[in-house]
Amino acid sequence: MNMKQRRGFRLLPWIAVIGVLAIGFSLGRIGHSTKIITPAPVVLQQVRSLGELHLVEHKYQTVMTMESHRDAAEWTQGVPMLSNFVSGAVEAATKNEALVTVTGSVEAGVDMSQASIIQSADKVLVTLPQPKIYPANVDAQLHSQKRAIGWDDRNLGLKARREGASRFEAASIKAGILSQAKSEAKDQVVDLFKSAGVNSVEIRFLD
Repeated sequence: MNMKQRRGFRLLPWIAVIGVLAIGFSLGRIGHSTKIITPAPVVLQQVRSLGELHLVEHKYQTVMTMESHRDAAEWTQGVPMLSNFVSGAVEAATKNEALVTVTGSVEAGVDMSQASIIQSADKVLVTLPQPKIYPANVDAQLHSQKRAIGWDDRNLGLKARREGASRFEAASIKAGILSQAKSEAKDQVVDLFKSAGVNSVEIRFLD
């Protein structure tokens, strides 16, 4: 074997090593993905497109007794003894009563269409309106209804639904449904911005 052949034989391992490194470097560049950051105003449009976002729901069921009756004529109110007698007689003759099962739900959320942003060098400040409670969804089922001889109150079910809605909304406020909606709104907006590559986000609510 001559000298040139020996040199060529010695160079082959080094050429192989260099080739492997070059391929690895190329694959590394191909496998590396560039993170794309969506501009904050574009994300804001996505937030606004959510509109009236219902975020929290409380469900209820209760049983209540509903009563109704008509009042005596106003002209009888001026005479004490006559007023008491007539009022009692009219109430007895017109009294309606029913046992009612009321079921329903109360939802709270935020109007995302009112969102706004202020963008600085290091973060995005998102301002949202205060959360609100939406009208309760209520249904009422009457049981053992007693109708009066002198008056049949066909609106007893409607009155029960209204009373149920009022009670359910009050219970939800007491249970902190507005605070829960605020927390959910923060999480959803922050997640939207983070998924777009914006990690420094501050959420505040209008006073």
